[in-house]
Amino acid sequence: MASLPPKVIEHPSTHWSDRQGESIRAIVGHGTAGTDSLAYLTKNPRKVSIPYLIARDGTIYHMVPDSRAANHAGAATSTLLIGNKVYKGGEVNRVTTGFELESLQEGKPTDYTMAQLLSMGWLINDMRRKHGAIPVVRHATLDPTRRSDPVGLTVAMMESWADRAAHPGVPDTPTIPDPPKQAQLPGVNGLVFSCSAVVAGFYMSRGGPGLFGLLTANEAHKTDARGQLCTITPTERVIIKNAPDTVPHLALRDEITKQRWP
Repeated sequence: MASLPPKVIEHPSTHWSDRQGESIRAIVGHGTAGTDSLAYLTKNPRKVSIPYLIARDGTIYHMVPDSRAANHAGAATSTLLIGNKVYKGGEVNRVTTGFELESLQEGKPTDYTMAQLLSMGWLINDMRRKHGAIPVVRHATLDPTRRSDPVGLTVAMMESWADRAAHPGVPDTPTIPDPPKQAQLPGVNGLVFSCSAVVAGFYMSRGGPGLFGLLTANEAHKTDARGQLCTITPTERVIIKNAPDTVPHLALRDEITKQRWP
């Protein structure tokens, strides 16, 4: 497992606004559209900024202090619901903090590194240590007509990495490759099967039973063609594979046949 806590580097952004006395009430998860984002988020014509940038090696760049509002989620089309209170437009920036995961946002398993996801989990926990039990929301949830980030990561997945980061003494191999937190999903013949929270989040966010069909067995631990430990979750139409250095994805049919997975 990558070492925790991660390296945190102070790298102030030029762009920020006033919180106008508001407190931080939510964490917004973002994904960049490139892998050289530090310079742009420091200074750019659009005056976009982010509180924290998480590089692919897991390094966290602290760019806007909590006392200021980063210009990260306050588009005119943004809406945030916290409890019974609705925040719109620039109000969203004033009541949130957030992070960017440096990524091409192509929805591929290699879009995020394990070091990034562990740093993200650590950062979520650290934010909550400072600001209380505030929720994590996806940028896409705030602005669904314009944004889709962080691509491939549901709130359930982000929470599961926060769980994992809270237990850094647990080695990555040869143990379960994603957090031990279990979820129950509907199976064939009226049965209920177990899988990790990460896989459950992936399954439901991609269409769930309507697209993949019901689960046909509990999640199983296998070794793939590279000798890497992974979990395999079979459904009626596909098999979901999850390995330590990736986010969940659909296993190739020839790989499934070769390994004689369920």
